Amino acid sequence: MRKLMTAGALALASFVAVSPAQAFMVTSAQADDYIVVAPGDTLGKLAGNRWRAMCELNALANCNVISIGQVLALPPNR
Repeated sequence: MRKLMTAGALALASFVAVSPAQAFMVTSAQADDYIVVAPGDTLGKLAGNRWRAMCELNALANCNVISIGQVLALPPNR
């Protein structure tokens, strides 16, 4: 089951679940919601045709590599 997170929960999760190389904050103005990556998830499954925007929003070095438990910001619906 996927979890959507609030900005407050993201702040806590960023200190607990994200590696130092991935530690950054996305402001609520940039993202609608946050999600925790589950087994089998891909950016395409999570964001559909907005996967490139999701990759950029989360400053991922490789759009094909996400980790179970990683907290990702979902791009705004536009």
